[in-house]
Amino acid sequence: MMISRYILLVSIVILVVVGVNTSFAQIGGEKIVATRTNDEGNYSVGSTQLLGRHAGPVTKSSVTSNASDGMLIERRVMFDEAITWATSKEEADRILDRLKAAGINVYIPCVWHGRGTFYPSNLNKADPRLAKTVASGQDMLAYLIKRAHGMGIQVHPWFVVALREDNMFPEFAEEGTPTGTSNVHNSKFRVFIHDIMMDVVKRYEVDGVNLDYVRSGGFCLSEFCIDDYRKKFDRSLQADLLLRKIPGYRVDSLGKWNQGAINEIVRNFSSEAKRVRPNLVISVDAHPLDPSRELEGQDSVTWVNNDWVEVI
Repeated sequence: MMISRYILLVSIVILVVVGVNTSFAQIGGEKIVATRTNDEGNYSVGSTQLLGRHAGPVTKSSVTSNASDGMLIERRVMFDEAITWATSKEEADRILDRLKAAGINVYIPCVWHGRGTFYPSNLNKADPRLAKTVASGQDMLAYLIKRAHGMGIQVHPWFVVALREDNMFPEFAEEGTPTGTSNVHNSKFRVFIHDIMMDVVKRYEVDGVNLDYVRSGGFCLSEFCIDDYRKKFDRSLQADLLLRKIPGYRVDSLGKWNQGAINEIVRNFSSEAKRVRPNLVISVDAHPLDPSRELEGQDSVTWVNNDWVEVI
């Protein structure tokens, strides 16, 4: 399969502190350093590389920074899955100061991890771990973005799209839904997560948005899903799941079914978000051309080729 634009390849090694100012560059594309913290606050760093041809003028305001061949552009990126930045101004300041000292210029803080928002919202309750902070009236995301921009650091909020933690949102997880996920075939969920993400794009001066866990998490076997599959493909979902276990036997409708739901989430968000912020950079955490992920609807190469996302 040809990839007409570019793919971001990531290699991760573990560190325990951010204090490294490593950078990479590539002629004709872009090489980035990506660092990350997990939910426990541990740090990691890795080299990432964009491959392929970039169309359009040079911009240094985005993680992908469209560039003509021969131009040299660098971005140093931190992925932060912890909630620490959202607990207080002092913690946000501490993190941003460390990022600046380390040479990081793109910060990707998680704002949705399947429990609720990390910021004030009229659409949903706050993540229980941040309920007191949000109830106090503090808008830590607004504070973070304003201060980061003053330091020359972009902010790309990170949404873990289909993940569902601590049995939250049971209305989107009827019996038969893959464990730990919301049912992506439920149109009400697709509207819900779309509105959650668009709320951030509309209300905050974000430079980009990162989409994670953009996949079904498996095959939904609820009564609704079984009926939905039959209506769309005139086939039995249970029978096709058995057929796919036969070595060498392909059941293309299984992947297409999940892709239809996931593509709708990505396509609709991209279309509306870029009407609001034309220069918005949308990135996805994905495994390009991985058959197991494609079965879950994660067709990230198509997303890039359709201009729905800029970075994988």
